[in-house]
Amino acid sequence: MKMAKEFFVKPASRMKGGVLVKDNKATFDLKPQSFKPKKVVIPLLQQCTKEADTTVQVGDHVKKGQLIGDSGKATARIHASVSGTVTDISKRKIAPKQKAVCVTIETDDKNEWLETLAPPSVTNADELIDAAFEAGLAGMGGAGFPTHIKLRSAYAAKAKTLILNSIECEPYITVDYRACVDYADDILRCVEALVTHIGFERVLIAVEDKGPKADEDTLIEKMQNSPIKDIIRLVRLKPKYASGAEKMLIKALLNKSLPDGKLPSDASCMVMNTSTTAAFGYYLLTGRPLINRALTVAGSAIKEPVNIIAPVGTLIGDIIEFVGGFVSKPYKLIMGGPMMGMAVDSTDYPITKTTNGILAFAEKMARVKKQTSCIRCGKCAEVCPMRIVPTDIYKAVTDYGKPDINELHALSAQACILCSCCAYICPSGIPLVEGLEKGKRLVKKGVRKNAECKESCDI
Repeated sequence: MKMAKEFFVKPASRMKGGVLVKDNKATFDLKPQSFKPKKVVIPLLQQCTKEADTTVQVGDHVKKGQLIGDSGKATARIHASVSGTVTDISKRKIAPKQKAVCVTIETDDKNEWLETLAPPSVTNADELIDAAFEAGLAGMGGAGFPTHIKLRSAYAAKAKTLILNSIECEPYITVDYRACVDYADDILRCVEALVTHIGFERVLIAVEDKGPKADEDTLIEKMQNSPIKDIIRLVRLKPKYASGAEKMLIKALLNKSLPDGKLPSDASCMVMNTSTTAAFGYYLLTGRPLINRALTVAGSAIKEPVNIIAPVGTLIGDIIEFVGGFVSKPYKLIMGGPMMGMAVDSTDYPITKTTNGILAFAEKMARVKKQTSCIRCGKCAEVCPMRIVPTDIYKAVTDYGKPDINELHALSAQACILCSCCAYICPSGIPLVEGLEKGKRLVKKGVRKNAECKESCDI
């Protein structure tokens, strides 16, 4: 039997840029508690692709795992996360600046799964990719890109390396760490299937070299008995934000730079979040699709930080009530982590497949810096992992009557990953991320218009 140290390899490259942040991870040792709400409001927009079409009607009785949203292979399927009656299908706000059609289900307290669910038969790559589609898998650590599309791209490119991302560099959040501790069997089951059918020749599991090591110990224990143990290795990365970003991870583990517009498959690899991997492994065993979301509930306005597992579509307010409510009125409420999460103005928003945390902060912890003029210190460019100059992009967006798309292109605005390192380090309190996000949006809109123009010219 191999010694544990033989399961580790060193990173291929050091991360450039990034910032050191206090992790505030008080929930490492807390196994997620299960929560069953009385009602769920499930958005038919669960990922970065298009909104799904509803497959149910008001008045229908549904069971857990029953399909309620589908738009074909272009998006991830959506399933009922509770058993009960569909009471409403309508468009509503799911975030401060976003609306989507939502399916509201009042639970019947029976917690029944759909009887026809069964483990999929997987004997080749196409069947495995179809299984990911049927499971409704979308990346649970980022934008929620549909997993079956990612797998199809990796298979077509004959990608050699599978990277499992368990870095979780966002402060407070510990759900990926807990996935490695609590669901290592599911993770290894998924990895073995991916190696067998997609054809990966190497598996690298990225973990952060900080805090308790129960995730490493559990994974190594399971790896000892795996038929593919000779190609699985763990890689410890020094704790630095945003080392968990996909492009940063590929650079650190493979020493390959991924230019803007290119996919991981172009670097002969695929990156999967460990929570997504665990959900896929569970589906391969049971046939039960992704309907639950593990998330960390923490922050100075929360009485006791906890990890919970809640059905997709659970309202933030119901989760806060379940964990004991607020200690004090929150000054800021965030869905996700404090660096890349979304500040919300209400507890009436539902969680989705990509929600990994709910953070509530009292004013002392959430007060932002007073904005002053830029002092041209260059710190934002120094910490930017994408090696762009955030202040130049911000100026191009905000200082002119109409932003110049060509200038934004020249400044590589589209390369920004919105990690917030620049805003975090800025001594002038400039809301750089707001400008960068607008710049990316303008560039994307310009590219789309150019494509439409070219298409019409070709016609």
